[in-house]
Amino acid sequence: MFCIMSIMNLISRLFAEINYFFSGRRESGIAIKSFDLDSHDTVTDPLIGKKILDRTKTEISERYSVSVKNPVVLELIKNRNSFALRFEWREEDVGKYHSQKMINEKYHMIYIIAGLPRKRFIAIAAHELMHAFLYEKRLFTESQPVREAMARWMEYKMLKSLGDKENAEKLMGIKTLKFGKGFKSVLNAEKKLKGGIRLTEWLINNRDEAERLKKEILEQ
Repeated sequence: MFCIMSIMNLISRLFAEINYFFSGRRESGIAIKSFDLDSHDTVTDPLIGKKILDRTKTEISERYSVSVKNPVVLELIKNRNSFALRFEWREEDVGKYHSQKMINEKYHMIYIIAGLPRKRFIAIAAHELMHAFLYEKRLFTESQPVREAMARWMEYKMLKSLGDKENAEKLMGIKTLKFGKGFKSVLNAEKKLKGGIRLTEWLINNRDEAERLKKEILEQ
């Protein structure tokens, strides 16, 4: 009887860990203590990073209608070199996004360099979440420069909202489409909208306008 109970407890804990892996929530077992996320100047702890990412996910959904449905998994990267065999990781990269699949369950994998200042971490998390959103909506899937422009736009908006003008202005100096130079065209498109229309909703509901924006970005 004791052996059976031990096995059942082990299975219960396993399912709890799987749930936490995908949702970041523990429904049972040891409760996660509350953290003051704003008190952390840099993000080095995976649990803090996950909580900040979840809050960022909610914020960009409410503010910009950038809503991601599939589970999001975060991995903080302490050693860039360990990623050399997985995919390209340039020295200037601080975040990466990949769509993944486990059995029949699709999920989003986001990698962010550990040790970023909190505001920068939030902006990069928003950037990578935009990539996840575009993947789910099948928007600009055939054009990496346009996807990067949209992601930089989201990064810029978050930096501005956080009062980080220095890093926001640095984005204005991007010189190549590959790294998101076209986000300034996205900003201009947003400025033309009136009546409280949100850019992402507008692009999804007006695919002709999305194509015009894509053309404008790629012609730079």
